[in-house]
Amino acid sequence: MPKLPEDINKWTDVDSSSIKQVSYDKENKILKVKFPNDKSYQYDSIGPKLVEDFLNSNSKGRFFHKRIRKKKEKYPFKRVASTLSRCNFIGRMLTKNTLSEKWEDQKK
Repeated sequence: MPKLPEDINKWTDVDSSSIKQVSYDKENKILKVKFPNDKSYQYDSIGPKLVEDFLNSNSKGRFFHKRIRKKKEKYPFKRVASTLSRCNFIGRMLTKNTLSEKWEDQKK
């Protein structure tokens, strides 16, 4: 059975119709999963053996659902904002602030 890839801490494509990419922080036991809709979630307390089994499974979606997602008490999770989402938010805030400043300047 293959071991975890060395670069698994970076987003890695997986062969699955229900999971787009995964990344794994072995030191902190954090698995991140990105779905086809580009929403990403972080799952805590995931050991390397479980990640290896997940990556080597025939059906990653089924494995993930049964062995990780359904065990919310054992593997707490949270949604993770993508870098693009954060950049879009910052861009909108900067634009909003700039427009507000221009509006205030015009009122003077």
